[in-house]
Amino acid sequence: RHGGVGMAVPAVHAIAVQRVMDGDRAGHQAGEGRQVEVDIEPELVARTATRLLLADYFLCRLSGLAIAERTIASSTQLVDAASGLWAKDLIHALGDEPARWAPIVAPGTVLGPVQRELVPHSVRELPRVIASCSHDTAAAVAAVPAIGAEPWAYISSGTWSLVGAELHAPVLTDAARD
Repeated sequence: RHGGVGMAVPAVHAIAVQRVMDGDRAGHQAGEGRQVEVDIEPELVARTATRLLLADYFLCRLSGLAIAERTIASSTQLVDAASGLWAKDLIHALGDEPARWAPIVAPGTVLGPVQRELVPHSVRELPRVIASCSHDTAAAVAAVPAIGAEPWAYISSGTWSLVGAELHAPVLTDAARD
């Protein structure tokens, strides 16, 4: 552990929860990745101690810490919007244990130095590993040059388009769901 962040993991076997946008090898649609793993590869799921998304797996390989960066974790739809933590009831409903899911951290969290064995010995000062803003749309929105504490809106258009607003807290009312 470094600075109380993440789970110390000597060797991580990762399940890539996120599937490619056009589906996986079994013909399942994107967004079904978590359940697909349990259904198609139960032996692999049983053998893995820690659940990581692909971006988080790379951070783990670099830092030795298993974490879940918030923006990419939210893409699993297993994050409680009110608390920002893993929704334990949903994870249980999928037949998994919440303790297997790495702790969620904010983008920009310093995870510590790159593992020494990954850096040439001639490098004396190890570079720091920082949890990036891993979700591409979240990264684009973070780059909007908005200033001040007031809520603001944006349009993000690329592979798909999104119109949204950055607010101080999520809107979780019935009216927002209609």
